[in-house]
Amino acid sequence: MATSDWFDYTSISRAIRVPLDTKCPISFDHLTKLSDPAADIAFKAICNDERVVEDAYGALEVLLEKEELGELNADESQLLVEARTVPEWVDWDIVNHGREVYWKHVFAIQSVLLYGSLAGGFSIPRVNDVLLATGYLSHRRHINRRLLQTGKMVHDSMYHGLQPGSEGWRSVLRVRLLHASVRHRMSQRIAPLRNSEETVVINQADLIGTLLGFQASVVAGLTHMWTYMSPADRESYTHLWRYIGYLVGVDERYNPLQYGFDKTLAALREYLDLYFSPDHTSSQLSTTLLSSLSEAPKNPTPYSLAVALSRRFLDGPLAEALNLPQPSLRYRAAAYLVFVFLWLTSLLASIPGLKTTVIAGRKRRMEGMMNRMILNASHAQKEKAT
Repeated sequence: MATSDWFDYTSISRAIRVPLDTKCPISFDHLTKLSDPAADIAFKAICNDERVVEDAYGALEVLLEKEELGELNADESQLLVEARTVPEWVDWDIVNHGREVYWKHVFAIQSVLLYGSLAGGFSIPRVNDVLLATGYLSHRRHINRRLLQTGKMVHDSMYHGLQPGSEGWRSVLRVRLLHASVRHRMSQRIAPLRNSEETVVINQADLIGTLLGFQASVVAGLTHMWTYMSPADRESYTHLWRYIGYLVGVDERYNPLQYGFDKTLAALREYLDLYFSPDHTSSQLSTTLLSSLSEAPKNPTPYSLAVALSRRFLDGPLAEALNLPQPSLRYRAAAYLVFVFLWLTSLLASIPGLKTTVIAGRKRRMEGMMNRMILNASHAQKEKAT
């Protein structure tokens, strides 16, 4: 089936006034064979450190320590050199406006990412093979931790900013090195993954696809909640994620976000047309994700409600391909009311005179929530170790 069978791109394009004949600005043909050399070389320099072996998420701190001690050669330190070099095209005013756009729609965006982009994104079998092989997002005991790592990257980028050395900058590089650790780990496998001779694990095509999931998919997903970013907000949000893409390892030569929002929607469609093919692993991963939300230690979401929310983002054929059950009228109504509430939260942050106060309050609450989640996760890990 073509992507048009999974998603109503015609309606989405019309809703946000993007011409239907917009062409994808890049070719994905060779990008599945390209990785992230700077991150891979840096990770190999520290992969045998006991701290990295125990937890690859802490690789950045080990790398910075070795740099300070002068234990890295030029190739091994190239990642840090590149990450500290801000490209000439970065406009900090636009980046910071993009961050404000995020906070205006923060609750709606988080719902799009979790119930739309992620739950529906498990539809590329070769990517699923990696998730299953590593256990990331395929085992319930790992899901909450992996979601927290990704959530921290997004939160830190939006709350602390992305200036070199900032906590947002560090969080993005932690995820970049985590990707390198997966490539390193998969290279040690005896049993090859599907299409492993033709593709690289977490390759440039998939980095771009993931980036589009945080950017173009979000703008499109908001329309399901009757929320429409202005053209200026869309472009600022795109510029913000272009820079995050640069930091997370997307080769700027192939980054479609450099061409503006309209082109990124065409790039998303092209990526999905090429690689989107849900199978039994897609159903397995989506079900595991949504089920795990009902087992969250804090504020669990009933499985039936999680499914109902996902079904509001995912068109019928895709939801059926993922074997998402049809929820009862009760939960369909609850999901509708959640969407109304999310629409109201975006509306509230758009009212002149209230916007600044509302966004400032959201930042404080989300920072406190993130700190509590990290603390709880740390306590849980210590209890498990003892």
